[in-house]
Amino acid sequence: MLSPEIYGDLSVLSNLTSLLIYDATGLPKTYGDISVFGQHPSLSDINPRQATITGDFISLKNNSKLRVLYLEGLQFTGDISVLATCTNAQFIYLGWCSNIAGSVNSLANMTWLRRLQVNNT
Repeated sequence: MLSPEIYGDLSVLSNLTSLLIYDATGLPKTYGDISVFGQHPSLSDINPRQATITGDFISLKNNSKLRVLYLEGLQFTGDISVLATCTNAQFIYLGWCSNIAGSVNSLANMTWLRRLQVNNT
């Protein structure tokens, strides 16, 4: 009988150029670098919650389709000002990310932003 679990390196997703939504909620054995999502110009929702994802926000720069970014509790680095280039983002969850920095002032022109969660960062 097969074990009911999904696992593996996210780099294999780089060939899925039509990917719109990535949700790995409850999949702790998936891993990789966030740069794989930067290769998908149509990706609107990124939610690798509970996966082992690392990297720098710079790989998400200028993703105009990004609507939801849920990186809560994951190991990321970088300046949050890069996210200001994601002009259609509505929900950004960065709580408990320990290696991020920057001023929320840089996000002032994100007119579509509905929720910004940066607690315990």
